[in-house]
Amino acid sequence: FHRSHSVFHLLLTGFATILAILLLAPLVPEPARFIPGPPGDNLEYVWKLQWFADALARRQSPTFVPHLFYPTGYELAYSELTPAHTLLGLPLTLLAGPTLTYNVLIVLSFVLTTLLTALLAERLGAGRLGACVAGIGVGFCLWRYQHTLGQMNMIGTQWVILALYGLEGFIRRRSAFDAALTGIGVALAAWSSWYYGPTLWLIMALWLLMRWSWKEPRSLQQAGLAALAAPLVVLALIALYAQPTIQALRGGDTRHEYASLLSLSARPLDYLTPSRYHAIWGAWSAQIAPDTAGAQLVAPGFALLALAGIGAWRWRQSAITWTLLIIVGVCFVLSLGPELRLGDRTIPLPALLAYEHIPVLRSIRAWSRMAIYAQICIGLLASFGLTGFAQLPRVWQAVGLILVCGVILETLHFAPWSTSTLPRPVDQWLVAQPGPGATLQVPDSFSGPVEYYTLFSQRPSLTGYGTFHPAGATADIAWMREFPFPRALTTIQRLGGEYVLVRRSAMDREWPGWRERAAQRPELVQVYEDDEFTVYRIMAGSQP
Repeated sequence: FHRSHSVFHLLLTGFATILAILLLAPLVPEPARFIPGPPGDNLEYVWKLQWFADALARRQSPTFVPHLFYPTGYELAYSELTPAHTLLGLPLTLLAGPTLTYNVLIVLSFVLTTLLTALLAERLGAGRLGACVAGIGVGFCLWRYQHTLGQMNMIGTQWVILALYGLEGFIRRRSAFDAALTGIGVALAAWSSWYYGPTLWLIMALWLLMRWSWKEPRSLQQAGLAALAAPLVVLALIALYAQPTIQALRGGDTRHEYASLLSLSARPLDYLTPSRYHAIWGAWSAQIAPDTAGAQLVAPGFALLALAGIGAWRWRQSAITWTLLIIVGVCFVLSLGPELRLGDRTIPLPALLAYEHIPVLRSIRAWSRMAIYAQICIGLLASFGLTGFAQLPRVWQAVGLILVCGVILETLHFAPWSTSTLPRPVDQWLVAQPGPGATLQVPDSFSGPVEYYTLFSQRPSLTGYGTFHPAGATADIAWMREFPFPRALTTIQRLGGEYVLVRRSAMDREWPGWRERAAQRPELVQVYEDDEFTVYRIMAGSQP
């Protein structure tokens, strides 16, 4: 039995690995030179992999970056430290570089999420076929694929599932090992992204509330000492990681603009919108739902939903079914953000309460990310729909096989973007220039590429990128975006800026007429131009 069980897990791991490589291969023709997605947040995380390696090699703290938001520097805690990737991936970064490490970590996240979801489904009572479908339906869901294109911090879903796997084991066996496993999962999930820090505790509390044998006093007594393993492990693993984050966030406003929350929230119909990335019907989906993109890509998939419905009905007498259904409902509502608009009516939702009154949840911007918890529970419910498959009537077996094929078919995403991680010509030119002068890129001065390309220009940048601006920098950033107006030039000079990199295509859209204004400023001298950038040098001593 154990041998056949191991063979099943090995086969599932191999299948998930092949499927992940097939999905990423068109986006990453050369894994050491390309990463999935358009240039953006993905470059931020490639940079972080290399920055952690460089900083630790110099025996300095990687949590502070002196050359970003120059001259004051930047606490990375204003963004995501994501040590689950930057630290755990460090050996591979040192060996093969950050680009290959980034791609390997993505593939591993697909494989581990698939495998751990299957293990959790089996622990809950699902058969192998159901566990396999749950793993694929969660590991390769649209939500995860969308975040693969940029938000590396969010793809650590395997640790969320590890925490739930350990928690379910602890509920069943009351062992310190399962409690420790829960703590490891919680800590690594928080190491992946602070989004998982506070929100995972909510999911686990609901799970424990519904699953624990509260009517048995002995169960609490037996669990007491063993349960301590979980918080002890969590504290041990996140104490050092939490300290710079708490210190940095005390110095600035961590509440996002309300409009940002609305734009990054899901809508009810988004859960039924087919993937715009699908290899077959993606173009059609993008036409019928053009505004369902980015944060709104939360659809679990029709086949998985159908199997989940069957599983919920077949297991309707089971406590675990109601646990999963309640978590799906809670996460669905939270993913809708602070309010729901129905015509002229606006209905306030629980996320609004969190935004206004709960400090630990106030920094959450993309409430649509709660959809991943719903996806996990839907996948587990789907596994119940295939339990006892061999004993089902042939008609239902045929229906089940069609839905299984549907789940696999709906994972065939194909996005049209990839990004080269090679240096740009402008960076090769900058590194050859004398002097230590800082750079500013406009108009996209607050972006992941700004951080990444400092690896090649070897120059400090007046800006950077992260979830929040450093304390006191918001006004300077806003003024510098007004380039080439006098206030921008004064601010750039005051901060030690020397070179302004103008990305012409974007600048023409945002500031028509900028060329004429730049030509009128005697302190600006054009010193470089290529197919993408025009570079101006601000002459020292000139008065804007």
